[in-house]
Amino acid sequence: MECGALLSRALSGDQAAALEFVHRLTPTIRARARRFIARLGRDRASRFDLDDLVQDIWCDILNDGAQALRRFDPQRNPSVEFFVLLLADRRLSHLYDSEFRTEKRSI
Repeated sequence: MECGALLSRALSGDQAAALEFVHRLTPTIRARARRFIARLGRDRASRFDLDDLVQDIWCDILNDGAQALRRFDPQRNPSVEFFVLLLADRRLSHLYDSEFRTEKRSI
């Protein structure tokens, strides 16, 4: 089953579809999070655990009844996978900004 169909079923309350959706997209989110950590440099990267970061991204995406996923519009986004990566990038950007602000204040 394609991710778009899984998303529709998951948002309709199908827990098996929701688990499959998360299972299918977790490797993609993990790769994005791994690149994020790698770009931070050794000093900053030590503040992040990959598994925790992936979990944080999923929590952000699924927060408030998966409101972020409910905004998926196939007319505006090429695929569900692309949209989920946009959401992951948004979360990683917020984390980077908060980390940078914390670091800047301590200087």
